[in-house]
Parts: sequence; structure tokens; C-alpha cells
Amino acid sequence: MPATTETTFTALDELRTSFEAYLAEIQAVEVSTPEQYEAAAFGLKSLKGWIKDITDYFEPDRKRTYDAYTAVTTQKALYINKAEAVEKVIKSKMGAFQKAEQDRIRQQQIAQAQAEAEARRQLAASMPTPDAPAMVPEVIIPQVQEPTKVSGISITKVYRWELEDSSKVRPIYFKIDEAMVSKVVRDFGPDASGMVGGIRVIEDVQIGSRRG
Repeated sequence: MPATTETTFTALDELRTSFEAYLAEIQAVEVSTPEQYEAAAFGLKSLKGWIKDITDYFEPDRKRTYDAYTAVTTQKALYINKAEAVEKVIKSKMGAFQKAEQDRIRQQQIAQAQAEAEARRQLAASMPTPDAPAMVPEVIIPQVQEPTKVSGISITKVYRWELEDSSKVRPIYFKIDEAMVSKVVRDFGPDASGMVGGIRVIEDVQIGSRRG
């Protein structure tokens, strides 16, 4: 098993062929004895050399294409950000208009309902009697105007919230700060279980390596 490769590759095919052959070799290693463990460790450290060679090979192209990508992306973002800013302003104005429309319709519906109730009341009061003929009341019932609609523009109700009293929030909606819990576990190991409460600390093994 080769320890590493210091070769500077000039052809991608050569790099791919050599690297895939090395991967097949190192993956076939068994680890069931101390000797095999040492061989696997040797191969793992050798892999760092391959990673450096691969990085060195692709770095010039990566930097060149990345610089071009960054320049194009920056220009694209410049125009898109301007367009989205204007879009936000227009949507805000249209949203305010639709909210006013909804308020207007709501008021018209209330007025319509009140007028209809008044008409029914006056009609009942004008029922004929033996001494007086029937009188049909004249009550104007306002019509509810439909909201403004434009083809291609949709209107969707959305909701947001703000906190009023955290003591009344049900526990199911509490979010555990996983980053903070993970840091406590990393720093204190098994003791983190009692510090955090409600968790079980699981011990595992992580293998590290550096280039040999």
C-alpha cells in the first residue's frame, strides 16, 4: 500500500485512474488485528496526501471558474436585488389597497345587513289591519362591491404573530437549542445529561488522521 503520492498530475485521466486504484486497495483492508489496524492507519494517513494532490490539481481551475462565477453572480444579484426591492414596494402598496378593500367590503356587508333588517322591521310594522291598508316601506339596501381583481395577480391571506405572554405558550411549541445542547455535551461529556436534563448522552469513537 503506497504511503502517499507526491506526483503532480498533468492529466485528469491519470489522476482518476491512479486514485480509483488506490481507493480500491485501501477499502479492501481488513481491520481485525493490531497489525491490520496499523496498516489501515498508514493508509488513512496516506489518503491525506491524495487529498492534497487532488486539491492542487483542481485549484487553478476552481479559482478561475470561481472568480468568473462570482463576478457574474454579483452582477446578477445587483439587478435582481433592485427588481425585488421594487417588487416589494409595489406589493406593499397593493397589499395596503387590498386591506382597505376588505375593510370597505366588510363595512358594506354590515350596512347591507342592517338595511335588510330595517326593511324586514318596517315591513312587519306595515302589515295591514282592519282599519289601515298595507304600506310598502321604501328602504334602500346598499350593494356590496366586489374586490378589485387583475388577471395574473393572486391574493392570499397570510398571518403573522407576536409574543404576548411566554408563560402561556404550550410546551410543544418550545424549540430546543440543539447547538447549545451539543456544545454542553461536547464540553462536559456524560455530566451534560444532568446539566441539561431530559437527554441521554451517547459515547462514541471518532477517528482522526493527519498526513503521514
